[in-house]
Amino acid sequence: AAAEDYLAVAGDSLLLSDLTFVRGADPAVLGAWYRAVQDDALGFALRAEGEIEASVEAFTRAAEAYRELGHLRREAVAWGSLGVSHWYTGDFDAVGGAYAKALDARERLGDPVLIGRTLNGLGTVNLQLGRFSDALDYYTRARAVRETLDRPVDLGVTITYIGNVHLYLGNLEEARANYLAALEIFGEDAPARRLNEARGSLANVYGLLGQHERALEMQRFVFASALENGDAELAANTRIGIAQELTALGDFAGALRELNEAKSEQEASGDLYQLSATLKAMGTVYSRAGNHPRALEVLTQAKRTAVESQNEFVRLEVLLQLGSVYHQMELSARALETYEESLALSRDLEYAGGVRGSQIEMAVIYQKLGQPEDALDLCNEVLDSDLERGLEANLIMDYANRGLIRNENGRFQEGMKDYR
Repeated sequence: AAAEDYLAVAGDSLLLSDLTFVRGADPAVLGAWYRAVQDDALGFALRAEGEIEASVEAFTRAAEAYRELGHLRREAVAWGSLGVSHWYTGDFDAVGGAYAKALDARERLGDPVLIGRTLNGLGTVNLQLGRFSDALDYYTRARAVRETLDRPVDLGVTITYIGNVHLYLGNLEEARANYLAALEIFGEDAPARRLNEARGSLANVYGLLGQHERALEMQRFVFASALENGDAELAANTRIGIAQELTALGDFAGALRELNEAKSEQEASGDLYQLSATLKAMGTVYSRAGNHPRALEVLTQAKRTAVESQNEFVRLEVLLQLGSVYHQMELSARALETYEESLALSRDLEYAGGVRGSQIEMAVIYQKLGQPEDALDLCNEVLDSDLERGLEANLIMDYANRGLIRNENGRFQEGMKDYR
């Protein structure tokens, strides 16, 4: 009776759902429910201990048992927990499958908070997989749900993520509008990390729009806020952003000062994961300054550090930058070999952006080496992939690249068709 009185005031909860479920249940059902709850708890414990595969198995047993028992709220939560464990394995297709089951249960439950959270998670899964249209659809649905709730931080996060999709698609004005809208919704009382996430993304947009002074000012603001709030990871990432903007403004010495300070701190703390990103940024500055031998030295160190710290995405970025430096030094064979390595890693990581970047650079080198058919094959792969993923912002460049190679090989009619 007390639970029912509380339920009338506070709404549904996991505990109250359990009380309602077990009341009057026969012993066999109670036994099955108890075993499912134990598997559920075991999933969390195993995940905390790093036993991810075993955690996946435990959450799967729990979710399926709850479904058979008809305990909808526990089922809705367990599928989500399963998806989180899959995140740790990097199997984003499996994450999406678990979240889809969570969404089905949560829609049947009718809990808008859980529905919004799951739609947001599905958007992020599809963004990781390079399925930008699907990501935008899920985030848009999450926004519609969250606009009905009095939870401004949740709504601001979704709008920030919508901005991220537009940034990936090259829709800079749309991205900027969404980041500004998110900041307005957050207000000044939102968690600093959420505010700085939107501010940092907005700074990136300003940089891409060529407004480097404005981007630099915002990056410095985010850096100061990160330090004030003890967010070391954000501070390190923002310092790289500051260095990028200084580099764009031609202040290579200033960029290197920022990065050397970060490098010293990370070496002192033993933070190899973040150090690999800082070294990669330093190599990029040296490359932009035209000091290719020094760039190669620093980027090679960055690659070793990324491998040692298992920072695979930074290793990929380092490989792409190394390929560029080799190419600028007229070492075409070394550049091609490096891009082949980045292509293989991109496929292992299921990162479509890395696949595209590697293939574009390889096509240029194949053309330079007198292998136009290989170059055209790669151009066609890039174009087909962008068409399939709906990346309209990339298509102009894709057709132009293919048209250029066709024209350089005397296939003027086909080349002109691409230009049109």
